[in-house]
Parts: sequence; C-alpha cells; structure tokens
Amino acid sequence: MQTANSQYNLPDSGQKIAYKASREGVADRFPELAVQKNIEVDLALIPSDDEVRSALALSILNTAKQHDAPTLYLWPTVPGIGKILSLVRLYDSHDIARVPRGQDCVSSWRLVTCAKDSAGQRLGTSGTQIGNAHRKWAFSEAAALFLRHNEPGPT
Repeated sequence: MQTANSQYNLPDSGQKIAYKASREGVADRFPELAVQKNIEVDLALIPSDDEVRSALALSILNTAKQHDAPTLYLWPTVPGIGKILSLVRLYDSHDIARVPRGQDCVSSWRLVTCAKDSAGQRLGTSGTQIGNAHRKWAFSEAAALFLRHNEPGPT
C-alpha cells in the first residue's frame, strides 16, 4: 500500500492499517479500479497473515525453550532485546566460547570499522563488509529500541 501511495504521489493517510477500524476507505483513495481491488485484497489478508505469524512465532519459541531455556530467558533482561532479538542472539551465538574477547565480538558483529593505516598514518577505513550482517542488524535494532524506550543519560 505504501508503494501504491508513492506511485500515485498521494500523501500518507496518517492511519495505522493494523487497526481494523482504520482500513475502511483506504482503497477508495486510488483512482484505478484494479488498484483499489488489489488494496482491498491486501487488507483482507491482514488478519489471516497475523494469525499465521503468531502461530509460527509460538512454535519457534517453544522449540527454542527446548534448546537453551536459560539463555533464552536471560537475553530479554537486556534493555532493547525482546522475543525476536532473543531468538536471533540465541541461534546466532551457538557457543559464546568461540569469541573469547570482547574485541572479537564487536568485530564479528560489524560494530567497528577497520582502520587502514601504514607507517603510523591513517588512510581511512576498510573492510565495511567484515563480520555478520544479521548480528549487526540485531544489535542495531536493540540499540534503537533501547533509545526509544529509555530516557537519555546525563550529558
């Protein structure tokens, strides 16, 4: 629906279609009948899609509890990490002994840039693709959620 909005140069409706009451009249904004029908079909699929996602998430959580329940329960105690990010961290880490130093962790999680230097002179950065992109995504999400739901610290 966002794509159709931008293709027709329409402003954002300002309504959250996650709520059933906000879905009425969304398709009527578009001039072509085919686009209206397409939007109506997409809106009709939202409830069943939510049910499928919820069932899948419950199944994955139940399986993860069998694999490593203590670790799964510890991750959400970190501010900004919820159920999904806990699963990402749980299945991404496997064995934390693989990365014995903190420096190894932040390097493999793409949280630092590699310096390019020669004879004591810094020539910029390199290796922006070193490390795991999924780990970087998980930590970036956790940081954004932490900042969104916590007061800024003293400056």
